[in-house]
Amino acid sequence: MSKNNTILKGAIILSFAGIITRLLGFLYRVYLAKVIGTEGMGLFQLVIPVYMVCHTTCTTGIFVTCSKLIAAENGKNTIENSRKIIRIATLISVSMAIIISFFAFNLSGFISTSLLHEPRTYNSIRILAISLPFTSLVSMAKSYFYGTKNSVEPAVSQLFEQIVKMAITYSLALTFANKNMEFTCMLVIVATFISEVLSGLLDYIIYFIKKPKINSSNIQNLSSTKSVLSDIARLATPLTMNRLLITILSSIEIILIPSRLQVYGLSTSGSLKVYGALTGMAFPLILFPAVFTGAISMLLLPSVSEAQAANKSSSIKYTASKTIQLSLIIGIFSCSVFLFFGQKLGWLTFRNIEVGQYLTILAWICPLMYIEGTLVSILNGLGETFKTFKHSLTSAIIKIAFIFFAIPVFGIKAYLWGLLVGHLISCALNLRTIQHITKLELDVNSFLVKPILSAVFSAAVIKLLYLQVTSKLGENLTTLLLSCLLMCLLYFVSLIMLKAVSKNDLRRIKRM
Repeated sequence: MSKNNTILKGAIILSFAGIITRLLGFLYRVYLAKVIGTEGMGLFQLVIPVYMVCHTTCTTGIFVTCSKLIAAENGKNTIENSRKIIRIATLISVSMAIIISFFAFNLSGFISTSLLHEPRTYNSIRILAISLPFTSLVSMAKSYFYGTKNSVEPAVSQLFEQIVKMAITYSLALTFANKNMEFTCMLVIVATFISEVLSGLLDYIIYFIKKPKINSSNIQNLSSTKSVLSDIARLATPLTMNRLLITILSSIEIILIPSRLQVYGLSTSGSLKVYGALTGMAFPLILFPAVFTGAISMLLLPSVSEAQAANKSSSIKYTASKTIQLSLIIGIFSCSVFLFFGQKLGWLTFRNIEVGQYLTILAWICPLMYIEGTLVSILNGLGETFKTFKHSLTSAIIKIAFIFFAIPVFGIKAYLWGLLVGHLISCALNLRTIQHITKLELDVNSFLVKPILSAVFSAAVIKLLYLQVTSKLGENLTTLLLSCLLMCLLYFVSLIMLKAVSKNDLRRIKRM
C-alpha cells in the first residue's frame, strides 16, 4: 500500500488477519489446555514475563522509534532515508539482543529458582534466550512496514507465524506425548521460537523485494549515519527506559500472583492452576476483540507522527477523536458480550467454571483496556512518551499494591479489582493529556450513551433468543458463537439507527 492509504484500510486488513490469527490462537489455547492442563498453562505463562523484559530492552523502544522516524520521512517525502534508518536500527537492536541473550542463557538457573521460584522453567528460559536475536530481526522488519503503513505484509506474517506454531506444536506433542509437564511446556516454547524465525525470514524476503530504491538524483538528501544514530538514541533511549520499567513492574505483577495466592491459602499446584486459568484461558478470550483496537493502535502512531511532521493539527484532532470513539464502541460491545455470555464461554470452551467467572468480572475492564492502547499510541505519536510512562507507572503501582496487599485476603478477585482501578486511572490521565494538547472535545452522547444503549438492547434481545433456542436444542459452542455474531450485527445496526456514526464521519475517515 502507498503512504496515502488510510488508517481505516490498514486497520481492516490487520483486523481481518488478526481475527483469523486469534481464532487459530483460540483453538491453539484450547488444545494446549487439554495437553498441559491449567497447571501447565500457569507454568508456561510464568516464563513470559522474563521474555518480555528481555525483548523490551533490546527491541520495543527501537521498534516504536524506527516506525515513527520512517513515518516522519514519508511525511516529508524523503523516503530515501528509510533504508538507512531500518539498517542502523536493526544493527543496534540485534547487537543488544545478542548481549542480553548471553546473560539470560547463563543466568537461567538463578532466574528460574530465585526469581520465579519454579525450577521447572529452567530449560524454557534458555530457549527463549536463544530466540531473542531472531525476534529482534522480526520486529525491525515489522517496524518498517508499520512506518510506511503497509498493512498487508505484517498481516500475512502474523497469520503465517500462527499457522506454523500450531503445526509444530501439534507435531511435537504427538511425537513426545508421554513426556512430563516441564518437557511439554518446553516444547511449546520451541514451537514459538521456530515459528518466529520462519516468520522473520518471510518478513525479510518481502522487505528486500519491496524496499525503497534510493533515487540517485536525491542522494544529497540522505541523512548521515551520525544523524540517524542521534535520532534513534534520542527517541529510543527514554522510550526503552519507560517501557522497560513498565514491563518490569508488569512482570513483578505476574510473578507475585502465584506466591500471594499461596499466602491466601492455596498450594503451589493450586496457585499455578488459578494463575493458568486466568492468564492462559480467560485473558486470551477477553483480548480477542482487541484485535481491532490493536490494529488501530499500530497504525495510529506513524499516522499521527506523519501528520505532526506536516503540521496538520486538524487531522490529528479528527483522527484522535474517531479512533477513540471506535475503540469505545468495540470495548462497550465486548463488555456486554462477556457480561451476558461470559459464564457460558468459559465452560463451553475450556470446561472450566472459574474461567467463566473471571470473564464476567473482566468484562468491565474491556472498554478501558481497549481504549488505553489507542490513547497511548496517540500520545507516543505526539512525542509525549514521558507522560505515557508516568501514567503507566501509576497504573502498575496500583495493580501491584492490590496483588501484594489484597490477594492474601480476598484471593484472585483482588487482582481483577486492581486491574479495573489501574486501567481506569491510566485512561483518565492519558485522555486528559490528549485533550490538553489537541484541544480535543468528546461527544459523550455518541461516544458513550448511544453505544451503551445499543449494547444493552442487542444483548437483551439475543440473550432471550439464545435461551429459547438452547432450551430446545441444547447448549453448544457453535450456537453460542453464532449468538455473539448476531449480537454484533444487531449492535452495529442499532448504532447506525441511533446515528452514533454518521455518513459524513465515514467519508472523512476515508480521506484521512
